[in-house]
Amino acid sequence: MPEETTQDPFAGSKEIKPGKFAWGKPGDFIIGYFTSSQEVDTENGRKKLYEIKAIQGQYHEVENSTDPSGNKVVKVAETATKLEPGDFYNIFGRDDLDKFFQKAKIGQQVGLQFKDIQPSKKKGYSAFKIIKTAIWDVMMPSDEDVVAEADI
Repeated sequence: MPEETTQDPFAGSKEIKPGKFAWGKPGDFIIGYFTSSQEVDTENGRKKLYEIKAIQGQYHEVENSTDPSGNKVVKVAETATKLEPGDFYNIFGRDDLDKFFQKAKIGQQVGLQFKDIQPSKKKGYSAFKIIKTAIWDVMMPSDEDVVAEADI
């Protein structure tokens, strides 16, 4: 029978938890490397969730709540949160973003920017956030490339 060890097998490692990304104000953006996608269950059905390893960006925190009358209240932070280069962030899909990410390759540099808000054509629905998308012909450097560049 193998001996039990109390040593933490993850000692010395850095835990990586994807951060949330909110489209709070026009101008919010993320540029980074597309690293993965998955389908997740949400209260609105199954949605795609895309993970990006950040190079740069910013977003404004969004807090959703309801007032005493039951009306939806959205509070957006005044100051932007800067993204940490190398950290991972999740972006929820929707039809236009799903089509964009179908064209991107895993590891490819991508960018998304909140450009504008369009009022909903249907009463009771949220306004539509217009997101500009971009793809570069740049792939994420491998760890070997990063080490090689650092040695030069």
